[in-house]
Parts: sequence; C-alpha cells; structure tokens
Amino acid sequence: MNGTSNPIAIAATEDLNVTANFELLTFTVSSEAIGEGNVSGAGSYSYSSLASLTANNASTTTFLGWDTNNTTDGNWSSAYLGYYLNQTTPLSVQITKDMNYKAYFSPNVYPADNNLTSSFKEFLANYPYALYFSGIPLT
Repeated sequence: MNGTSNPIAIAATEDLNVTANFELLTFTVSSEAIGEGNVSGAGSYSYSSLASLTANNASTTTFLGWDTNNTTDGNWSSAYLGYYLNQTTPLSVQITKDMNYKAYFSPNVYPADNNLTSSFKEFLANYPYALYFSGIPLT
C-alpha cells in the first residue's frame, strides 16, 4: 500500500512490515540591508536547523543591528514595538518558520562641529545610531 493519506487505516490479518517516510519541513530565511552594507546567510533551511546571518558594513558605515518581523502580528520588532536592534553578527537563529531580517547600517558620524558640546560629541562618537533612528539627517 502506498499513499500520503494521514491517518491511514490498515486492517492487519497477518504480520506486516510497515515503513513510513518523512520529509523535513523547509523554511525560508530572508534578509535585507538598509543602508550601505551587505548581508549573507539567507536561504532555505530545514526545521530546527541553525541559520547564521552575517552583516558587513561598508568602510563609511557602521552596522547598527538586526530587526525582525517574526512577531505574531507581523510588525517589525524594533520599528513598531520599541525593541532594540540585535547587534550580534553573525546572528545565529534556530529555524521554526519562515523568517525575515533587516540589517541596518548608518553613515559614520564625525562630530567635529565646533558648536557641539564635548559631552555631546562623545555621545555621538559612541552611539551614532541615536541620530539615525531619530529622523535627523546624517549627511
């Protein structure tokens, strides 16, 4: 007997050898670079396997972190829910469903303007993404 019905009913009138063949579910991991940089590791993965996503910034940018829309409502976690970007790279993710990631890159900020206070210059040097997500142009 061959088939893909589930469940399958078998009436046993003698000893039987039954073989079941299973196929692992495959899911897609997609990624997108926002800003100047590139990402790798997107593709098809089997259920429960590990995907390794890597973000590489350009020489004039800084990698800010990953965002995902793997929430139950489909919103991007950082952009809509107030979560922080995950700054881990490579990012290791266990696959249980289709997954989507955005890698954010920001232009490097060089706080040399004489109108800035020294404490604000230090803050910008350490946290350039603060301006990126505030909507202030960085050019």
